[in-house]
Amino acid sequence: MASTSSWPRFFRPFEKGERTRAESITATDVGAIFGLDANGVQWSEKVEDKAYEARTGERRPEKPSMATFVKPWGERGEIASALWFFRPDPHSPFKPGRETTIPEQHRARGRGWRHAQIEWLACSPDREVWSWPPEGPEAEQRLLYLIEMKTPIRKRPIRGTLPPGYYLQMQHQMCVCDVPYSYYVCWLPKSKFCPEGPYRSVLRVVRDKDFYNDVVVPILKQVVDNSNIGPGLVPVFDLEFYRDDGPFAAERDRVRDQILEERMKSGINEIYWAQGKEAETGCTLDVS
Repeated sequence: MASTSSWPRFFRPFEKGERTRAESITATDVGAIFGLDANGVQWSEKVEDKAYEARTGERRPEKPSMATFVKPWGERGEIASALWFFRPDPHSPFKPGRETTIPEQHRARGRGWRHAQIEWLACSPDREVWSWPPEGPEAEQRLLYLIEMKTPIRKRPIRGTLPPGYYLQMQHQMCVCDVPYSYYVCWLPKSKFCPEGPYRSVLRVVRDKDFYNDVVVPILKQVVDNSNIGPGLVPVFDLEFYRDDGPFAAERDRVRDQILEERMKSGINEIYWAQGKEAETGCTLDVS
């Protein structure tokens, strides 16, 4: 069995700054902007959260159900998925790929990253995989790829497919961090909500630079300009700009309903799929 020291280490190197989300478009914002948030969160709610944080310097209090069940469920599932994904198995398919150096300018204030040229694009990946030990004449580390981990409660994963909102989220992260691909790791544990579980799916998602930079980012720029998002600003939700029959909604919906589906037909590859005993990890969630 391979030594764990021979594997790339994974970590979140920074503590998140208090107002990073209020000043930026983050990866989780994109799904809400396009009406594809997995939890049904609307962009208007996201703007309210940003405005609260900009005014107070603190995160807006979460709904009781989110704070006491949904968020802890996801956090515990993320830890379990990480332990499984990075298991020291010499036969594991998860090997580091092409290396990409990430410049110092990408570093956000806090635990995450900010785009080198577009300061209002930011993200905090679930896991970052770096070259280890450091390489090169200056012994620099290199960011190899990112990992997005999901632990749904009820919704069963469909083999070989990725929800469109998660695809946009991962493309956003790859754009910000300038990496060539990411892994999507989904684990649905066996529970009273899913007695036929567990399910586990791993997909490799290749960066679609032309789509995100040329199609999605211009739409996000309109959102930034019309929602007053930036350092020292208090975001607002302009009902007139976002109205359903307006030009912005028409352009956004065209990208979501036509272009996005076409771009998702390539660049998503199944790496692993299992259901039942084969998908077990040795890590469980308390769902009593």
